[in-house]
Amino acid sequence: MTDTVILQPVSAADLRTEQIYDQWSDPESIARMTGSKRTAFLCNPLLPGDSETVQIVATHEGRVVGRMDFLSGEFLVGGTRIPTTWGSSLFVSPNARGMGVGLKLVEAMHALKDTVAICGISEMSSRMYDKLHWTRFLIPRYVCLIRSQPLVQRYWGSRPGSGLASMLGDAALSIPRGLAAVSVRAQQRGIRVREAASLPQSLDAALRAPAPVAAPHRSVAWVNWLLENRFDDDPRTRRKLFLLETADGTVRGYFIVKLRFIDEGQRYSFGHFAMGSLQDWFSAVPHELSLTTISLMAMREAASMGAATFAAFLPGKSSPRVLRSLGFLPFPGLDFIYRATPGTLLAGAKFNHPAAWRMRPADGDNFFS
Repeated sequence: MTDTVILQPVSAADLRTEQIYDQWSDPESIARMTGSKRTAFLCNPLLPGDSETVQIVATHEGRVVGRMDFLSGEFLVGGTRIPTTWGSSLFVSPNARGMGVGLKLVEAMHALKDTVAICGISEMSSRMYDKLHWTRFLIPRYVCLIRSQPLVQRYWGSRPGSGLASMLGDAALSIPRGLAAVSVRAQQRGIRVREAASLPQSLDAALRAPAPVAAPHRSVAWVNWLLENRFDDDPRTRRKLFLLETADGTVRGYFIVKLRFIDEGQRYSFGHFAMGSLQDWFSAVPHELSLTTISLMAMREAASMGAATFAAFLPGKSSPRVLRSLGFLPFPGLDFIYRATPGTLLAGAKFNHPAAWRMRPADGDNFFS
């Protein structure tokens, strides 16, 4: 039955006009991207050109039964740039499950580039990638509670006394937040945090500098593209850029905080609260501005944005000791998976370990989720 599934590539040129979608029956509205996502894909600074495949649509007897989108990217290994395709929005119609549609879409992705990757995968698709021998790493995640609202809402509900319980809970939570603030002030060493609309061009050379590990592309143009675009139209989702500056205005780094709202039944047993997270960061002076320090700065900004919880990610050799002492708890990590064609640079054994990579939650399409 899988032989009756037809895969149709959609190029960037096709996406611009959208006329290609008119040839299929799509009663479930599977194929078309949202307007926001379409715009983001087409203005991606890493898009090679209009001939690039940005999506594959699966049809069965002329009807759309699945799709997978592809975001252009690249990895930098030393001075070598490796074109990469990031997978996004793999979806198969419930009416077509069991037909091998998802498998065919992922296998088609393999043919697009020598290196393909995904940041953040669903539990439903996880086993499929394992069977296809993708390499998987976890970016460790640590979460702290900023406000007691999610816990009170879950265990107390709207019963009398819930307001008082929230006040007492927030008072208790202010203690580790206060300790975190003291820790940040002690480690900032004259660095100030300033919200900005975009990243200045002065950081471009430092962002593009070769790294001793496999690192996803970073440039001023790419970071500003992240900030200017979105895949959905939920006005509650907010993303803010903060520059790390010296007293004379020299930019020594940045971080990006994302705030999104979790609705009831949306993966978590809690509901209706704002979750903040540190999504991307850079420090030109890591011995002065460590990831731990940046994480605590980001938590402070997330709290001011109204977050009830905050997630920090500690890839590589970063130690969670300080964060754990301030009330952060380990949480399921973020999956990063990739597949490299045998014989190519990233297929080498040295890259089969997370220490050989510099990953961030903003990579792939995860920033937009």
